[in-house]
This record gives sequence, C-alpha cells and structure tokens, in this order.
Amino acid sequence: MAFTIRSYKDVGAFLVLLYVGASSAYVTFNHQDCSTSPSTAIRVTHASVYPHPIQIPGPIGITPYVEIEIRSPMISPITLEVRVTRKLMYVWVDIPCIARVGSCAYDFCEMTERSFGEDGCPRQLAASNFPCTCPIQPGNYTLYAQKFDVERVSRLWSWLAEGDYMLEVKLKNTSTREELGCSKLKLSIQRPCSSWYSCMLGK
Repeated sequence: MAFTIRSYKDVGAFLVLLYVGASSAYVTFNHQDCSTSPSTAIRVTHASVYPHPIQIPGPIGITPYVEIEIRSPMISPITLEVRVTRKLMYVWVDIPCIARVGSCAYDFCEMTERSFGEDGCPRQLAASNFPCTCPIQPGNYTLYAQKFDVERVSRLWSWLAEGDYMLEVKLKNTSTREELGCSKLKLSIQRPCSSWYSCMLGK
C-alpha cells in the first residue's frame, strides 16, 4: 500500500511521520527488471551494492559487477522517470518531486551530457569502457567492482538520508512514450554514526 504526497502542504504534514519512520529494521537490497514492452531496449541483468544499508555520506561499492544489455541504440530524446517511495512504519509513501529531487522526470541525454560531457566519464566507468552519455550503442556492458563516493546531501534533504526505499526507474522514448527499460530497486539508507554512543543506539 502506498500513500501519495501531492503538495508542499502534505510534505510538511508528514515530516513528523518521516522522522518516526526513520527507525527501520532495514530491507534486503533487491534489484528487479520490470520491463513490460516487447521492444525493450535496455535491461539491467545483474546489480549488487555494498555496504548495505548504504551510508550517506560515504562510499558505495559495486560487487562483483553490474551488467546491462542494450538491444538498440539509445538516442535522444529519452525521458528518465523516477518514482521514489519510502517506508513509514507499515506504509510505503510516495516522495514527490520537489526542486528536482524525488519522484521526478528528467531529460536523460541532457542530464548525462551536463554531468559528463565536458570532463568525460568518471574513472570508475571509463575503466570498464562503460558508456555514460548519449548516443549509447547496442551491446553488453559490464561494470566491474568499483567504489563511488557519495557526498553529504543538502540540509533541506537531510531527512531523506535514512530509511527504507523502493525506486522504480523507467526510460522512455520522449516522442512516442514507448518504454525502453525499467528497473526496480529496494534498498536502505542510513547516516554514519557520529560517536560510539550513537553507534550503540543505532543512530
């Protein structure tokens, strides 16, 4: 069951619940391909991360690998749709899109070009010849064991840096709305403890 937050007013009303819901038993990391289109262009066939729960800020490792199968060229325009839900006690709550964070839609090729177009792919991706900007040619791509450093989130979004989450990520042809690929992730995030006392309390 999921509850949808539709406005800034709803967000404010749920801040207390979000705080209470942060004390979690943590879910098991899980990845699932959710593609339904017979003409799916991209499939993530294997994904695993460590440590889990993921700590923010902190390193995220990939082990032993992430494997992606691309069946047809990934060419602009492509829309990236992200749906984020968070577990609050026994209910999964939709996190709205605010300031381009949360359940949002993005121009996939523009986003990757802005992130990597000038400086090139991050060394972790380059080491495995893993593509990071459009166009992406068909093929099987494997990202072997690597670590990525995740920076501290802004104070505005710090309340999101702990808890159990489900993410549904879809890529669609912007013009035809045809689904190109879909993945679902279930994961937990926690803040690194700041002292031996907070570690004992699980905070």
